[in-house]
Amino acid sequence: MTRDGLAFRLLALCGTLAAGRAFGAAAAGASAAPYLKMPMGARATGMGEAFTGIANDTEDLYYNPAGLSQVNATEAAFMQILGFGGINYSNLALAVPAENLGVNVWGTVGFNYTLISIPDILRTRANQDGSYDQAYADNGYTFTSGGTVVSLAYAWQATKMFSLGATAKFINEKVDTFDGWGYAGDIGLFTKPAEIPGLSAGLTIQNLGQSPDPGASLPVTLRLGAGYTLDHLFTPADDPQDKLTNGVDIMLPIAPIDGSTQFALGTEYSHAFGSQSGALRVGYRFPEDLGAMAGLTAGMGYTLDIAGADISLNYAWVPYGVLGMSNEVELTGSFGGPKPKARKPATPPAVPGATLTAPRGLLVVAGDRRAQVSWDAVPGATGYNIFLAYKPAGPWYKLTARPLQATAQTVGSLYNNVPTYFSVQAVSGAKEGPKASWVEIVPKAGLPAQPSAGPPPMP
Repeated sequence: MTRDGLAFRLLALCGTLAAGRAFGAAAAGASAAPYLKMPMGARATGMGEAFTGIANDTEDLYYNPAGLSQVNATEAAFMQILGFGGINYSNLALAVPAENLGVNVWGTVGFNYTLISIPDILRTRANQDGSYDQAYADNGYTFTSGGTVVSLAYAWQATKMFSLGATAKFINEKVDTFDGWGYAGDIGLFTKPAEIPGLSAGLTIQNLGQSPDPGASLPVTLRLGAGYTLDHLFTPADDPQDKLTNGVDIMLPIAPIDGSTQFALGTEYSHAFGSQSGALRVGYRFPEDLGAMAGLTAGMGYTLDIAGADISLNYAWVPYGVLGMSNEVELTGSFGGPKPKARKPATPPAVPGATLTAPRGLLVVAGDRRAQVSWDAVPGATGYNIFLAYKPAGPWYKLTARPLQATAQTVGSLYNNVPTYFSVQAVSGAKEGPKASWVEIVPKAGLPAQPSAGPPPMP
């Protein structure tokens, strides 16, 4: 083996110890840059890495770039893995909707920087007869090694049902004075069908490209995942404050071809308390060569709304059997996105004898991914519902969880260049009136934002 090849194998060995749970560890074949299999993000890790079909934050940069299309606010995250053996894994991630950058592009862009640092390694050599040179080792000479990955990603809502995403990775490995460069790409698909509320699914092909070590291929993997979310479990359906998210992933190795297929299961329960929320997570990944307990993961999270920004602290605990365990800590900030609507008082009782008519004067003004909707008040009405459709024949989706008291509302997160239809309905208690005749608009990039005369924008 050449000196360069030996150096890269040494780094690969260190990386495999850090990854531990990476399915290449059970394979007879070898792969370069094994840290590409190291899970990113304390939230997903706490759920056993069952995140490909959930993908809705900066952790999409690892699991499924297509899921970035769900990120509707600027989000930044810093993660640190405190691994055994002194091996540390640092990750910085950023996801920004293109409109937040002032760019006339539809979609979300992402950036990721990963640094793998390994403690200095003792330099050794053999005597001429092939025996170990203890005298040389006693000098205490050492050399350094490590790895770096820089990633750029882009995702967009290609159709009403499907999102597409791609990531370009630039990989660097260093061992002593030797230096290697490689590149790779991920391709992802994500769907969240409106016909089955709560269901989502995705697939990703990871690490297609050129290895920094000519003697070994990158760990190419096909990930398939599905998620299902219940938006209320112990709180009322008309005022959901908790959520249960479940995920399942299948990981199929493509290179090395003799790697083992793995499965991951995970769940997360979260509950909001005003401006704060907490989450508990647990997951399991199998088969696991390091013992049954090594497949288990657990974690927790805390989020606080500070001056309109959501700041989250997440923790994940990952055991590796006889090798020890690692602790993952992640700090995340989300800025400039739509906020959940504040709780509204209960719907006022119906007005006796009230006869509701369809609202008149419906006016919808298009903007950049948003619309300003207004209408005339209806006598006897205690509130109003707003409806949206992409075809006049429907299906029509009710946007208001509870009837609005105002007669104007800004609706956000629309699709630019897609014809969108709006209607409004008056209600009085449990009684609902007829819908107003629909109005068609086409949101476009570059249109000025319309001032809202009503409550804050809907997401």
